[in-house]
Amino acid sequence: GRLHETLELVRRFWTGEPVHYEGSFFRVDGVRQCPVPLGEIPIVIGGAGPETVALVSEYADWWNVPIHQLDKRKAVRSEAGGVRESIQVLVTLITDQDRRQEVVELASRRFGRMGEDGHLAGTGAEIVPGLEALRAGGVERFYTWFTDFAPPETLAAFGREVIAAMR
Repeated sequence: GRLHETLELVRRFWTGEPVHYEGSFFRVDGVRQCPVPLGEIPIVIGGAGPETVALVSEYADWWNVPIHQLDKRKAVRSEAGGVRESIQVLVTLITDQDRRQEVVELASRRFGRMGEDGHLAGTGAEIVPGLEALRAGGVERFYTWFTDFAPPETLAAFGREVIAAMR
């Protein structure tokens, strides 16, 4: 309820007109935002529960599906409306084939079931098809969680091997 009222108020404030509102959580009388936004400010709402998805459909420009709710994504997609979609994915990038098993086992110990539905593991060439399949299914943006906590060399390799291949 609080998020619903917040979203309602934010949208009204962005018009620059005086806002009069009385809800369960907020009450404003003649409040006006100045300056007003120069353009559209996208609203991103994350979650896949029924109440959250209803708010996505009503207010969001982007729907972000958290990694622990990816299993619900397809079932509730139609309820989210025509908003753009982003998801969180867990990435285990293999940059040294000799250490593949060690790296995958470490990621599994660190993250266990958390990334079961959204865990992509392998070389850049092995990860790209997984991301492309998600993109073909309507996902436009990926928030990546790196299982090695993203040291600079992992980010550089991901850029070279994955991002460059997906452009």
